[in-house]
Amino acid sequence: MQQLSKEEVLLTARLRDLIRSAGEKNYPRFSHFLDETGIALAQQILKEERMEQYAFFGGFSGTVRQMLGVCPDYLTPDQLEFPIAVLRFSFSEKMELSHRDVLGSLMSLGIKRETVGDIVIQRGAAYAAVCEELADWAVQNITRIGRAGVQTQLWDGNQVVLEQKYRCVTVSVASLRLDAVVAAALPVSRTVAAELIQAGKVLQNGLPQTQVSRTVSPGDRLTVRGKGKFLVGEETGTSRRGRIHLEIKHFV
Repeated sequence: MQQLSKEEVLLTARLRDLIRSAGEKNYPRFSHFLDETGIALAQQILKEERMEQYAFFGGFSGTVRQMLGVCPDYLTPDQLEFPIAVLRFSFSEKMELSHRDVLGSLMSLGIKRETVGDIVIQRGAAYAAVCEELADWAVQNITRIGRAGVQTQLWDGNQVVLEQKYRCVTVSVASLRLDAVVAAALPVSRTVAAELIQAGKVLQNGLPQTQVSRTVSPGDRLTVRGKGKFLVGEETGTSRRGRIHLEIKHFV
């Protein structure tokens, strides 16, 4: 695994303090929204601290960015009330908005990235998970995103189920080595895939990996910085030459 960056070292220290304080103060504690790397680091620390009473949640189903909630002794994980609100932005179906448009509008209000979770774009509507204390401010101040006029309101979660969309393809790989799977998924040559891995640009389940020969398993989430994210599916068979047919789900 690649050595942690300065930011990741600081995050690790904050997460460790949060986890310990939940037990010491006997009060539920919550992190800001964590990306894949943050979640992986949190899982490592939870294991090291032998903490079993916790949960991750991002505001709705299928989220990548999630908060960590740590329970005191008197609560169970399903009793945690995460301080998350989901905003719904309604706009004309003739308009098209991007993830960047929505995030830019939120950050223009002075809202920091770690207080915003996943953003989902649908026809005529966009959804964003945010820290609860920011919700009213966003509702009152966001009337336009990009070129589109929008109506901003709190979403109660009863109208739609927000899930991550993906495009599923089947690829052929010589083995389940990390460089072989990345090369087939992008697609690029094995040489280019190896260069990306060795440069620390490939994350496996949230953590950077630099070993091209590392084994990939069904269910692993792979992120190639600047190129995309995908989920490794099941093996669907082998060719006459022994190559593995592997399902890859590209997140869109």
